[in-house]
Amino acid sequence: MSGMMDSAYYVYITAYTSSADNRIACNVDNFKITTNKANFNNDWTVNLLDFAGFAEQWINSDCSGDNAWCQRRDFDESGTVDVSDFAEFAENWLWVAQP
Repeated sequence: MSGMMDSAYYVYITAYTSSADNRIACNVDNFKITTNKANFNNDWTVNLLDFAGFAEQWINSDCSGDNAWCQRRDFDESGTVDVSDFAEFAENWLWVAQP
């Protein structure tokens, strides 16, 4: 994906101004890019690699905020990675980020 290098994300912003000095004041605090929640390895796709990561936590029943809800696999934060989480994963199957 363009703009991505060594797992770092770069954002390019084009801005226009009508001020006399052509200056733009820009302050970005807590800016983050969010990918698909089923994209566990942050490669901008949901595929078998992500499914393998999901399967590692399958039927794990000690999910909580302390372990990031089983490393984000417990989507509904019910405490268990179960069929409802699999259904949500399946909804995102083969997702690919659009450039």
